[in-house]
Amino acid sequence: MTDGDALYRAILADPGDDLPRLVYADWLDDAGEADRAALIRVQIELAASPTAVLRVAEERLLGSVRRDALQRRREWALPAALRSVWPDRVGGWEWVRGFPEVWHAPLEFWDGYGSEILAAGPVSRVVLTDREPQAPPGSPTKPERTWYRDDANWVRRPDRGCLLPPELFDLLEPDWRDFGMFAHARTYPNRAAAVAALSDACLSKCTILDRNGSA
Repeated sequence: MTDGDALYRAILADPGDDLPRLVYADWLDDAGEADRAALIRVQIELAASPTAVLRVAEERLLGSVRRDALQRRREWALPAALRSVWPDRVGGWEWVRGFPEVWHAPLEFWDGYGSEILAAGPVSRVVLTDREPQAPPGSPTKPERTWYRDDANWVRRPDRGCLLPPELFDLLEPDWRDFGMFAHARTYPNRAAAVAALSDACLSKCTILDRNGSA
């Protein structure tokens, strides 16, 4: 294990602590990765005290559309094993305090690669781009949103976008009203709560797979 590996493990062990990230940035500087180090420092400063100057610096580090810059950011974000299999136009990520902590991907891709992404970085949130919780039937203006368990027992099958595989659905937090529709639906007070619950379920599923040695 290199010094860089040890420092990175320290970040994974305590994602909320900025100190390991800053020490890792110092190591990156010594390793010739000045832009990567600068991104970590700038975003940590932004999280503490947003200023226009820091925003400009962040845009310089992340905003370039040059092919070499895009490829470099891809290498910063993706584990080495996934760089050849993760399509350029499928999903993406949001940088948080120097690392890609919020991931956007279709369910199929998160199922296939989520465990590797979670093992390789401090992931805090997952957004499934092909899933959307359903508004109350006949009352689209109400804030409540529902996820449904995808099985063969529906008399009238819900839209595909709000259906979740049973193994993922079963990891959702309990219904906010303390009851479910025959254990096949989970309703949340608004869309944000429903999306957050799905994110937690995605992370829990990967953690369980990793613990069982199945990832």
